[in-house]
Amino acid sequence: MREAIELAIDRQALVRVAFNGGRIAGNHYVPPSSSWYVPSLPIPKRDVVRAKALLREAGVPNFSFTLLVPSGTEYQQVAEILQAMLRDAGRADAGSRADAQLGEAAAHLDRA
Repeated sequence: MREAIELAIDRQALVRVAFNGGRIAGNHYVPPSSSWYVPSLPIPKRDVVRAKALLREAGVPNFSFTLLVPSGTEYQQVAEILQAMLRDAGRADAGSRADAQLGEAAAHLDRA
């Protein structure tokens, strides 16, 4: 399921739309601003067809989870873009969904 979610996200489009191209698309879980960032890793390409196939292979006809999002317009916009991308990879007719819950970052620590 993690690989399917990764394949559902177009990182370049996310940066272009949410940040007007003013950020670097991440290639793994470590942000580009970190000294642990590995710039030589390729940025994963979006492949919705493969994401759907992986979900089918895993026997996951639908998925449902909540994105815990810090408060703020920028974060909310990123969450909305991610929701749309994930919706494309899932089966809305089968109930696939990714909800977003906005709140203070510290309040999400108990739920993470």
